[in-house]
Amino acid sequence: MSKIGIIDDDKAQRETLKSLIESHLDNFDSSMEVIDTFPFADDSIDLYKGWIEENDIICLIFDEQMHNDSEEEKGPVGYRGNQLVLEIRKYFKNIPIYVITSHKNDDDLQKRFSEFEDIIGREEFIIEGDKYVKRF
Repeated sequence: MSKIGIIDDDKAQRETLKSLIESHLDNFDSSMEVIDTFPFADDSIDLYKGWIEENDIICLIFDEQMHNDSEEEKGPVGYRGNQLVLEIRKYFKNIPIYVITSHKNDDDLQKRFSEFEDIIGREEFIIEGDKYVKRF
């Protein structure tokens, strides 16, 4: 089954985003599933390729600032969303990748805007999530 994959270092934000997306998918009678993960360690960044393939992920959503939190003795990682997109694009040129972040206007993120389908403010997604989920 096709899935949307969420990558974020903040567990609460990840779970909230997952719940919101699942709710919108239910409203659209979609059979897509949503899975999430804490960012992989810096020396394991190449594991995203396998994670995406093994889970049949057809759309990715991640945060810009993934280098702040730790979880279960993992992290924080030394990369951000605008860096991760370049790694993902090495293997998946056409997979839709979105950033949902509280740091929408970050200069480094904006410089890589062309690598993403869209850069969405977190509050904007909370208010108008249905219009974005339709695009996933």
